[in-house]
Order: sequence, then C-alpha cells, then structure tokens
Amino acid sequence: MLKHSSIHSFARDVRGNMAMMTALMMGVVILGVGAALDFTLMTNQSSDLQNMADAAVLAAARSGEEDDETLQKIAQAVVDNHNTTGAELTVTARLDGDIVVVDITSKHEMIVPGMLGTEPQTISVTSASPLPTSTPVNLALVLDTTGSMAGSNIAALKLASNALLTEMESAEAETKVSIVPFGQYVNIGFEEKSKDKRGWINRGKEGQSWKSCWINHGGQTVCSNGVHKWRGCMGTHTDTKTAAGASAGSAKFPAAIDAYCGSEVMPLSTNFTAMKTKINSLTTGGTTYLAGGLAWGWRTLDKSAPYTEAAASTDPNLMSAMVFMTDGANNRSRGDSYWSSSGVKHNRGSDGGKAGLDLTKELCKNIKASGVKVYVVAYKLPNAKSTADVLSECASSQDTFYEPESAAELIDTFKGIARNLNEARLVYYNGDS
Repeated sequence: MLKHSSIHSFARDVRGNMAMMTALMMGVVILGVGAALDFTLMTNQSSDLQNMADAAVLAAARSGEEDDETLQKIAQAVVDNHNTTGAELTVTARLDGDIVVVDITSKHEMIVPGMLGTEPQTISVTSASPLPTSTPVNLALVLDTTGSMAGSNIAALKLASNALLTEMESAEAETKVSIVPFGQYVNIGFEEKSKDKRGWINRGKEGQSWKSCWINHGGQTVCSNGVHKWRGCMGTHTDTKTAAGASAGSAKFPAAIDAYCGSEVMPLSTNFTAMKTKINSLTTGGTTYLAGGLAWGWRTLDKSAPYTEAAASTDPNLMSAMVFMTDGANNRSRGDSYWSSSGVKHNRGSDGGKAGLDLTKELCKNIKASGVKVYVVAYKLPNAKSTADVLSECASSQDTFYEPESAAELIDTFKGIARNLNEARLVYYNGDS
C-alpha cells in the first residue's frame, strides 16, 4: 500500500512534462514550417507557370494562326522550351473570338501530406493576347515643328509620319490618330472659339484695347495701340500640379493672348487621308517648349474635355499611345511676372528652360501612370544632356526610346513604332470574348 506521502509526491512530480510539451510543440512547428514552405514553393511554381503562359500566348498570337490545333502546337513548343525542370504540365491553347488564350495546369506535391492527409494541389494559370490586328489603338503624334526643324528635317518628318500612318492604316482593328504639332505653343485652332460653350478656355484680355508708349532717341513720346488677339495658341497653368494633368479640373485652360503659333491640332480621327494632308501641311517656326506638346498630346487621348473623341473608344483591349518627337533642347519656361503679366506664356528663357524641363519630367511621369505607352524619338538631338536625360526617362522603356541621326533612320524608326503598336500584347481575360 502506497504511503500518503508517496501519492502526494507523484502528484507533485512534473518531471518529463517539458519533454512531452516540447514534442507536441515540435510537431506544430514542423507543420508550420512545412505549410510555409509549401506556400513559397507553390507561389514560385505559379510565377514560373505564368511566365511560360505569357511567352506561349505571345508567340501563338504573333503567328497570326487562328486554328486551335496550330495554336496548341506553337504554345506547347514554347512551354517545352521553358520547362527546364521537366515538370508534368498540361497546356491548352485556343482562340476565343479574336483573343488567343493559353492555360497551363500543374500539380504540387505537399511537403507534409502524411500529417495533414492533403492531396497534391492543382496550380492553374491563364494568359491571353488579342491577335495583332485586333487591338484597337488611339495614338497621339506629338511632333516638333520649331524653327530648327525647317528644311530637310521637316521633310524627313513628313516622310516618316506618312510611313507610320500607312502602316497603321493597314490594321484591321480601329485605329485613331491625333496630330499635335508644337513649338513654343500648341495651336488648338480658331474654330475652338465656337466650342467654348463648355467654358474650358480662359481667353483673358482678348478683345480689350491696349496702348503702349515709350520715349524715342529724340526725346519724343511715341505710342502705339491695338486690340488683344487670340490666335489659337495655348499657355500653361501657373499651378504646377494642374499644368501636369490631362484635365484642368475646375480651372480653365489659359489662352496665350497675342502669341503666334504654328499648325493646328488635329483631334483623334480615323480619316487617314485627312491625317496625311495635315502632316504634309506642317510648317515650322519658333522655339522649343516640350511640356506644351506633351500636355496637349495627352489631352487628345483623354476622355474628358476639352477633347472627348477618345470617349467613343470603349473596347477593353484599347491601347493608348503617344509618339513624342523632337530635335531640340527645351529652351523655354512659363513666363514669370517680369516676362508675362498673366504668367501663362512660354516666353521665359532666363532660366535656360529649366522650369519647362522640370514640368516636362512631371508630365511624362503622369502620362505613363495614366496607362499611355510613350515612344520618344530624339532626332539629331544637340549636345543637351539635361534634355536628353529627361527624354530618355520619358519613354515607357529603353525599348521605346530612339535616337535616329538621319532621315532614313527616322523613317525606319516611325515604321518600327507602327509595327510595334500592331504586335500582340498581353491583356486581362475573364472568359468573355
């Protein structure tokens, strides 16, 4: 018979408890580590499969084939080439309307299947791309027509632009193009006066009389007078944030009263004959204010006022793009109170164009963030590192930044951009063609 003290000793004895608790905790830790490892491996495997699917669908779409069996062979070949681990993969490719779709399915063996009784997990990915000719495009051609573009340079630009338009015209999908010539100002056109019902232009002192007097060398006071005129030229908002946006919001776009500017903007259009006529009529003159061209090129692609032609484009696969071409360093900024009482004109050169270049950089960032693909063509750019750096950063990637040095290279560059726009690309796919 156990003594009373022995019973109490046994009840109080906790030796060995720690070992049991440690064993139990180790099991939990092992399960946790196994689950974390499974999650990491499945995530990596899914990423690898997605990369394979993307490569496969782009290859299939670019082939131009529309037969499911042929698309399947193309996709399978690409996946086999990328499947360096020899994993068992199920690949299917098909045409859904005018969208090529590739699905890849694989299995992941769980790290701790015995403990959890878990079966292998299925991992599936999908990638889709429209056939190259089925992708609608809204394209803004933002073209430098400053004085340095006179002569052979503007002739080369006209040839290059017409070559691009010919390539774009051959696409089966709807293609809209706007043409935005720029120099020191952008000219939105006199006809926009009659469209001012929406009140988006601030024409300031237009129509008001002015008088200016000075003393000549003979000591006599000489005066001249006239009426302030608006010739379609547009200035820049004094508020930097507003100036760097597509929409003016509650503020109006400021007109550059009494300024002169070049050829008028042509909003988004499908009339390629009219586009080529516009290109062939371009004239040159003035200095370089890059921000003006960028801002108004972006506005022709935006769905809100002042240009609303883009609002009619409702295809979810629509690509918006801009070709921004210049041959010169930015040498103008928005005027200050000394140079311009309104502060909106681009007539300040005292800072070497630095403020204008800073605004250009901000505009480029915002344009790309809005989903517009930006191609930058720096044609025979002079030794202006600050402008060259900004232009390089402005492009959507280094693959869309070009530095042609001859007319032949400029033409080839514009043709290449058109072909790139017509190539296959990845799109969101929800199963509805």
